[in-house]
Formats: sequence, structure tokens, C-alpha cells
Amino acid sequence: MHHPLTAAHALIALTLAALPAAAAPCCDPASPFRQSEEMPAQNATCGTLPGWVDRAPQTDDRVSMAIEGRVTSAEADEVLAYLAMCEDAPVTVVCVTYLPLEHAKGDRLVLAGGYNRAEPGLVVLDPCLPFAPDQAG
Repeated sequence: MHHPLTAAHALIALTLAALPAAAAPCCDPASPFRQSEEMPAQNATCGTLPGWVDRAPQTDDRVSMAIEGRVTSAEADEVLAYLAMCEDAPVTVVCVTYLPLEHAKGDRLVLAGGYNRAEPGLVVLDPCLPFAPDQAG
């Protein structure tokens, strides 16, 4: 026996299946990631970053990340400054900042900014704010 609502139920089920699931919370509280421009309570390090990037939030919304360590290179052009960390680690981080280059190789900093995993071994934080760890707010 054919039930008259079977086709309607199937259509509703297909429609609901096509809808995105309720958004999961952005970020593990222990992670170096935060939604929007928030600062995480815990910064990544060169040692912890490879594990975290594999668990980075998958979203089109802005996600911020922070990492603490020593600058491995610092360069600037007429407009932008580029600070890198972890160049000898599995994942390098490049901070693109619009401030004058005020930091140098060897400085211990926190790099915080908009997260983008540009390549498997490269994270770009753009825009990015570099600051001394004791200036974290």
C-alpha cells in the first residue's frame, strides 16, 4: 500500500539533508585559534603548530591564530613588513603586517592575525600584529 505522504517525507528529508548542520563552535578552548579577531588564551609554538593546523577550524569566517616564539627572519618593502617563525620546523608562519618593521631576527614575539593555511607547510597571518609576549592583553 502506498502512503500519500511518502514522497513529501522524502522531499523534506532530502531538503533537510542538504542544509548545513548547525555551526559547531569555532575553536577548541585549548587551541591557538579564535573566531573573528579574538585572542586565544593559549598561543601555538613551533613545536605544537603542526598538530594544531591539522585541526584548524574549517570555515569561511575569519579565524585568528596566535603563535609565540623567535623570529627567524624579518623583511620589509615600501608598504609591508614580513616576519617569519618556525622556518626550520614542519610548518612555517609568515606574519604580514602593515606597521613599520620594528622587530628583528631573534626577537621573541607573539604573532597574531587572520589565519590562512596557504600551503601544507605554510601558515600566513594577514593582517598580523606582532608584539612582545609581556604585552599580551
